[in-house]
Amino acid sequence: MARVGIPRPGFWDLATLSLLVLCLLSVLYTTTSEHQRGTFRQHPRRWPFPREQRRDATIHVVPVANQGPAHHNPARAPPRSLPSPTLGPSSPVELSDLSSRSSFLAARHAHHNISLAKRDGPLRCNDGPCIDGSCCSKDHICGFGPDFCGAGCLSQCNAKAMCGEHSENGEIPCGLKLCCSAMGWCGITTEFCHNADPLRGTLPCQAGYGSCYISGTPSCPYGGGSTNGRMVGYYQSWNVRNRVCNKVAPRDLNTTGYTHLFYSFASIDPATYRIAPAHADDQAMMREFTSLAKDGLQTWIAIGGFDFSDPGTPTHTTWSDICATKARRAAFINSVREYMDEYGFQGVDLDWEYPGDPSRGGNGLDDTKNLVLLVKEMRAAYGNTYGISLTLAPDYWYLRWFDPKGMEPYVDFFGFMAYDLHGSWDSDVLTLGKKVRGQADIREIADNTVPLWFDGLDPAKINFGLAMYGRGYTLADPSCNQLLCPFSGASDPAPCTNSNGVMSLLEIQQLIKRRGLTPQYLADSMMKQITWDDQWIGYDDEETFAAKKAWADSRCFGGTMVWSIDFQVTGSGNFDDEAYGDVVYVGSEVFQIPTVQCPAPCVMVFPPSSLSEPKVITIPPYTATLEVGTTTTTVVVVPTKVTTIITVIDFFNQYITSEQQPGAVLTLRPSFQPPPATVLVTGEEGRTTIRTVLLPPLGGGVVSGPAQNQTEGVQTTLIPPPATDWPWVLLPGEPSKTATYLSGTPSPTCTTNCGTYCTDFWCRPDQTDQPPLFTEATPLPPNTTFRPPAASSIVQPPPLSASGVQPPPISNTVPDLGASATSPPPDLPDHPGQSTVYSGDLTYFQLGVGACGFDDSGKDLTDNIVAVSAALMGAQSNGNPICNKSITIKANGNTIHAIVRDRCMSCAVGDIDGSEKIFNELFGSLTNGRQTIEWWFNN
Repeated sequence: MARVGIPRPGFWDLATLSLLVLCLLSVLYTTTSEHQRGTFRQHPRRWPFPREQRRDATIHVVPVANQGPAHHNPARAPPRSLPSPTLGPSSPVELSDLSSRSSFLAARHAHHNISLAKRDGPLRCNDGPCIDGSCCSKDHICGFGPDFCGAGCLSQCNAKAMCGEHSENGEIPCGLKLCCSAMGWCGITTEFCHNADPLRGTLPCQAGYGSCYISGTPSCPYGGGSTNGRMVGYYQSWNVRNRVCNKVAPRDLNTTGYTHLFYSFASIDPATYRIAPAHADDQAMMREFTSLAKDGLQTWIAIGGFDFSDPGTPTHTTWSDICATKARRAAFINSVREYMDEYGFQGVDLDWEYPGDPSRGGNGLDDTKNLVLLVKEMRAAYGNTYGISLTLAPDYWYLRWFDPKGMEPYVDFFGFMAYDLHGSWDSDVLTLGKKVRGQADIREIADNTVPLWFDGLDPAKINFGLAMYGRGYTLADPSCNQLLCPFSGASDPAPCTNSNGVMSLLEIQQLIKRRGLTPQYLADSMMKQITWDDQWIGYDDEETFAAKKAWADSRCFGGTMVWSIDFQVTGSGNFDDEAYGDVVYVGSEVFQIPTVQCPAPCVMVFPPSSLSEPKVITIPPYTATLEVGTTTTTVVVVPTKVTTIITVIDFFNQYITSEQQPGAVLTLRPSFQPPPATVLVTGEEGRTTIRTVLLPPLGGGVVSGPAQNQTEGVQTTLIPPPATDWPWVLLPGEPSKTATYLSGTPSPTCTTNCGTYCTDFWCRPDQTDQPPLFTEATPLPPNTTFRPPAASSIVQPPPLSASGVQPPPISNTVPDLGASATSPPPDLPDHPGQSTVYSGDLTYFQLGVGACGFDDSGKDLTDNIVAVSAALMGAQSNGNPICNKSITIKANGNTIHAIVRDRCMSCAVGDIDGSEKIFNELFGSLTNGRQTIEWWFNN
C-alpha cells in the first residue's frame, strides 16, 4: 500500500529539537508534592476501519479503503518522534541515537548520560532548512516570529509556532493546557512551564496559551486493581472478509472478562451525515454481535476509524463537517439512536482520527470546540439510555486538538490508544529513521499520558489500551536483532492477517511453537520480542498485559481496552490451529473416581481439594537468583509472612492438546501463592539495598517485574530453585492427586465449589516466564537492613500441629490465604557510626509545596532541601517520620547537610532531588543536571 501524504514531523521530533536548542540543561521535574522526572514526548496513532450508512429501511453502504489488522493502518500511520524517558533517571541510548542521526546534534551534544541536553547555542541552518521546521533567519539561526521569519529569511519563512504569539494568527494555545514555551513549543517541563533560561529569566512561559505550572500525576497503588472495573474489546468486522484464514465471526468470540464489546466500524454518509454500515455484510453480523449482550456484557457500535479520514476519501472531512453546525449534529445524533435501536446496541464509540489536523480532514480549533458540542448534545438526546465513549490519540500531535476535560461530563469513558507508537513508517521521520522500536513501549506511553493530567482529566474515566498484535521489521543485519538495530523494511506478512509489519497474537504464538522460538522479555519496555532469520516482532501477551495493567493501576486508570478481541481466538479456515478448545469445569467426584473426559483440545479446571487434615505451610528461607536491571546476584529469600494454615489446596489448570492420547495419567499440580518476601541485595563496594518481591506460586516459574519498593523503570526478576515438588514437600503426608484422561463428553462436570479458570498468569506450571504481581505491602523504612539466615539454615517445615496454633475446622471452600501469622519486621541497620550509606544520582528541582506539607517556594538558592525516593519514604505524606530528617551528602570532595521535605516518585532508592543551592555547593554550578553522590541519614 502506498503511503498517503507527506510525512510531517511529530510533536516530539519538533519539541525535542527545540529543547536541545533553546533550553538550559536540567533534569525535569514537576513541582508538586509527587514530582516526576522527565519531559513529555509525543507519538501518534491508531487504526481505521469500515463505515457505511443507512436511511430508513434501506441499507445504504458507505465503503472505505481496505482495513488492516491493527488499530492504525501501518501504511498510513503518522510519524513518531524520539521519546524522552520518564520512567528512569536517564536514557543514554535514546539520546545517543538521536545525536547519531544529525551531525548538528552530535556536535552539540556533550552530555550523553542524561535525558535532555542543555543549550550550547542556537539551532542553526547553515546547511539547509531548519530541521525543526522553523524559519531560517538571515543570520542562519532558526526560530519563529519576525526576527527569524521576516526580512532576509532564507527558508521556511511562513512557518508558524506550535503555540503562542507566533502561532497561526497568534491564537493557538497548547491543547490540554500544556505549557507554551517562550519559543512557541508545547511541553510539560520547567523549560516550557517556567523559564527556559532560569538564570537570566529571558525565556518565560507564554501566559494565556496554556498552563505555566507543572501538573502532578495521579498516584494509586501499583497493581492495585483500578483497571479491573472495565474491559473493552474491539471487534474487527472486516476480518471475515479480509483475512486469508482464521476468520472470526461474532459467534466465535470468547467474551470472558469483558464488560463491553465494540463492533468496528460503522461509517457515515458524507451527504446526509447519517450513520451507515461499512459493508453490506454488516447487517446480519451486527445482529449476531448484539446477541452476545447478556450477564452484564454490553455491545456498542464504534463509528469512524483511521481510514475513514484518509486524504482522498469521500469521508475525509465528514467528522469536521458534521460537528460544524447544529443541524448536522442533530441529523447524526438522531440517526445513531435509530441505528442502535434497530440493531440492539447499548452505546456508541466515536472514533474520530483525528480532529484539528488538516491532513486528517480537520479544521483546527473549530473542531476542538465543536466536538465538545457534539457529545454534549448526544448526552442530552440519549440521557442514560445509551452509553457514549470516545477514543483519544496516543500522541500529543493529534491529542492537542481534543478537549477531553470539556467532554468529560458527557461521556461514560475514554479509550487511550497506548499502541502503534512505531512501525516501518519511522523510516520517513528525520529524528527516528530506520531503527527498530517497539509499538507499545511503556516508557513512551508514560510520557504520552502526561497531557491528560495537565488537562485535569479523571483517570477513572480512561481505559488503557492494549494491543493483541505485534509490529515487526525486516532487519538490515540479522546479527543485530535488538531495539535500535537498523531495519530495511516491514516484517514479512503472517499467514492469516497477510499484512506486512503486523502479526496477530495468535499467529505469534503459533510461530513461536512452530519454530521453537524463545521470546525475550524487554523489562524496561514491558513488551516482548521474537527474532528469527532477518525478522523481528515486538508484541504484548498476557504477561506484558499484566505488567502494563499494574502500571496503569498506578496511574488510577479505570479500565482497559483491547485491540482486538478477534486476535485471541481461532475461527474458520484456521492455519495450524492450536486453540486450547473448550473449558471444562471438573466436578469433585474426580477425587473419588479419578477419571476425566473431554474432547481434545480442552482446558480442564479441577476443583480445590480438601486436605486430609489442616496443614501449616511454613516456607523456609531458600537461595534464589535475583536479577535487578542488568545485575544478577544470589540472594536468600525469606517470606514476609512465614506461616499459613490451609485446609484445601487449588490446582493448576490442565491443558489437553489435540495430540493427547486417551489413557494418559494426569498429575495435578497444586498451586499456592506465597506471601511477599524481603531480600538483601549487595551492590558495588558492599552497598546494600532491600527489595520487597513477590514469590512465584509454588510449582510455577519465575516472577518478574519492578520490586514493590523499587523504581518502576528497573526490572527485578526472581528465579527460584527448581520447585517441581515444593507443595507436597511443604505438605508432608499428603498424597499426590492424579486422574486418567479419556476422550469423550466432558465428565464429571462441576456445579458447586468449582475451580478457577486461569485467564491471566501462572495458568500453567510449565511456564517459564511469569507476570509481575504486586501487593500493598508498605515499603520498608529507611535505615533498614535485613539479616538473612545462612542458606544452610533451610529446614523442613514444623510439625503439622504447631504449638500455640489452633487449626480451623476443615472446610470444602477455598480459605482466605491472606489470614496468616507474620514474622517480626527486619531489624534496623548497624552502620558504623551512621545509617546505611546510599549511592545514587543527585538532580535538582524547583521547590514548592512538598509531600511533607511545607511550602518551600522561593528557597531554591537559600536552603538545602531534598526529596528522597518514594521507595524509602513510603506512601504517607504529612506526618511521615522521614519528613524533616537531616541527611549528609558527600560528592566532589565536598560534604553538606540537608533536610528532607519532599518525596520523589521516580527516583531510584539511592537518588535524591535537591535544591539548586545543594547542587551549586557540591558542584559549583548547575551545568550538569545529574551527578553521582553518596548520602546517609544522620542519627
